[in-house]
Amino acid sequence: MSDCWSSYSCLSDEGFKHLTVNHSVTFVDPDTGAHTNAIKGTWSALKRSLHGTNHVTGEFDAYMAKYIWRRQNNYRITEKVQRFFGAISRAFPLPNKD
Repeated sequence: MSDCWSSYSCLSDEGFKHLTVNHSVTFVDPDTGAHTNAIKGTWSALKRSLHGTNHVTGEFDAYMAKYIWRRQNNYRITEKVQRFFGAISRAFPLPNKD
C-alpha cells in the first residue's frame, strides 16, 4: 500500500499487489481500504529507535533487520533466544554431508 506517487506505479508490473490511496482526497481508499498508517507508524518507530545512537554509514539494512526482529520477538528472553537461533539456522542451513 502506498500513496499515489508516480514512482510506485511500476510495482504492479513487478508482480506486487499494489493498493494506493490518494491523500489529496482521503486517508483511506473507500473501495479497497488501502491506507499508509501502518507503514508510516513503523518508519516513525524505526527512526526513533535510531535516534541518539552511533550509526555506521551503509548499515541501515542491519539496523532495520534488528528493529524488525525485536518487534516480532517481543517475548520472554528464553523464547527470544530460541527464536534467534531458529532464525539463524534457517538463514544459514548446514551443508549436506553428501
